[in-house]
Amino acid sequence: MGQIVSPDQPAYVCYLLVIVVGFWVAYGRVNRLMASSPGRWAFFETWLVFLAYAIVPVILFWILDYTNAIHDTSVFAALLVAVSYRQILAGEVKETPVAGQLSALWSPFEAWGVQVRDRIVSKNKVRSDRFSENLRVELSKTAQTVTHLVELAYFVANDTPVLTQDLSGISQEPIPPGLTQQAFDNIQARRKVDRCMMSIRLVNPEDYGFLLKQRSLISALQYWLWIGDVSTRLSRFLGLIVLTLLLYVAVSLFFRPCNILQYHLWRFQKPNTTELDRFRTHNFLAGQIAKPQCKDEWVILDPLVRLLRYRDLDRRVAEDVLSLTLEFRSPKLDQRTVPMLIEALRTENPDVRLRIHQTLKALRDLDYANSINYDTLADWVPAKSDSAALIEEKIKRYWTWWNTVAPKTSPPGTTVP
Repeated sequence: MGQIVSPDQPAYVCYLLVIVVGFWVAYGRVNRLMASSPGRWAFFETWLVFLAYAIVPVILFWILDYTNAIHDTSVFAALLVAVSYRQILAGEVKETPVAGQLSALWSPFEAWGVQVRDRIVSKNKVRSDRFSENLRVELSKTAQTVTHLVELAYFVANDTPVLTQDLSGISQEPIPPGLTQQAFDNIQARRKVDRCMMSIRLVNPEDYGFLLKQRSLISALQYWLWIGDVSTRLSRFLGLIVLTLLLYVAVSLFFRPCNILQYHLWRFQKPNTTELDRFRTHNFLAGQIAKPQCKDEWVILDPLVRLLRYRDLDRRVAEDVLSLTLEFRSPKLDQRTVPMLIEALRTENPDVRLRIHQTLKALRDLDYANSINYDTLADWVPAKSDSAALIEEKIKRYWTWWNTVAPKTSPPGTTVP
């Protein structure tokens, strides 16, 4: 997957693509998993399973990028993960070795989905039984309603002789001892309703409710509440509206100046980005430093320069940080960056120490050429074998130089020995 050639877009575009396509895939997955429960979307547990299936591809996309299996700026990789994440987690995509480590977590996840499905089936059966009972009570309320239902049954039934025999048998049954005539009539009405509904549903199992509504045996409201399952439709509609609004709010918050700046600071520090993504990030931060929209330019550079103290800092990130300090050098910024660069010489990474030293030399040559310049600094080439005492001696000499050229006032937070 790492060899996939794809349009290279900002990572937030690809993550949004994974989220949107992941929602669509999760919706289909839940519908297939719970196909035996028509009212599945009316239950909170269904939405939990849906959200879980929708979040999985996002997490997988991040993990695959973190392990360098893909780049999170690859549009094709985003689509592949969003659509085929189940196959990836099942180990069917051999190019992703991380899948083998995650497949052990996928099986319990699938088992949890099946458990929820079984609970939904049970709850859906309870709802269905309650609906059937309400419908039977409504159809057996009056003798006229029962008569009209019998007419409908004879009109649509394919088993007319059997239906006639069964209804006649119900009518000819003697009243049991201890029952009033009214109670016995109610029982017979219910039995006739059950028998007629069996014939009607046998012919039209999916849309029998329309026939009942058409003959005015139930009202339009009862039809939509009981048979049209308006609660499920409404729950699904409201759920999708809420998800859309949440996604809109998240996108709106993301593109606020300070938040989008934090995003690019994260991209700037990310070691496994593509060259095009590095270029986009560098240009964005350069524009923010030149014309800040959210924070002062020195606040943007501060967290980046502090990274130079990190021993395992990626070489490309260090080069980009030092490039920005040189590109946007100014008396105001130098008051912040130069002291931090001097202190960063204490890093345990000799390669980064050498690059910091070269950057400080370049700053002296470009902007402070007439300042004092110790030969021991100009001729020094930082090496892995440098002792801590030697490094401290060089840092002291750099501070001596900087104290002679630094402005008299410093920005908040700057400390000069």
